[in-house]
Amino acid sequence: MSDKEHKEPFLSSKNKDEQSLWDKEIADVKKLKKSNIYNTKKTKNNQKLTKPKEKEKYISKQNDTVSADTSFSFHEKTPQIDKTLSEKLRRGKIKIDQKIDLHGLTQSEAYETLVKTITAAGQRNKKCLLVITGKGRKTCDGEPEGILRERVPKWLVTPPLAPLVLMFQEASIKHGGSGAFYVLLRRRKTKT
Repeated sequence: MSDKEHKEPFLSSKNKDEQSLWDKEIADVKKLKKSNIYNTKKTKNNQKLTKPKEKEKYISKQNDTVSADTSFSFHEKTPQIDKTLSEKLRRGKIKIDQKIDLHGLTQSEAYETLVKTITAAGQRNKKCLLVITGKGRKTCDGEPEGILRERVPKWLVTPPLAPLVLMFQEASIKHGGSGAFYVLLRRRKTKT
């Protein structure tokens, strides 16, 4: 059923007159393109939000990967991992060496736990960690508010974690989807 074919509710003659007046007023109004719609609500820090579709580069999506290099920049870069490993990650079929559940922790507790656990895992030559952040609550407009989900990617690409992290990627649905990340650690150089 198209917009013009919608069923009209029962209207009294007064309401019909008002409806016809309204229809005349909006007759030349054009629908906005979705790409031109901006979210004008302000954040907690009183900053205007950008286009809803614009995502920060450091949050990786299902098939994208983000690499942390020693320059500690936030640019996207696909590390040199083989296709089979990349496919295993995408499908959630990689062996997870350790899980880190940050869900329900404060930011400072989560940061401390993440640093300690990743540092220890790196020293034990662990390869893949599953970091569970949770998805966070939804705001009144339906947008997710997950503070840890937003912060963890930033923490992973800045010292002291960046030198340990090869790359991270949003987990597959069976491992938590957008509420978790796979974190691949760099191999330790062995002294011989």
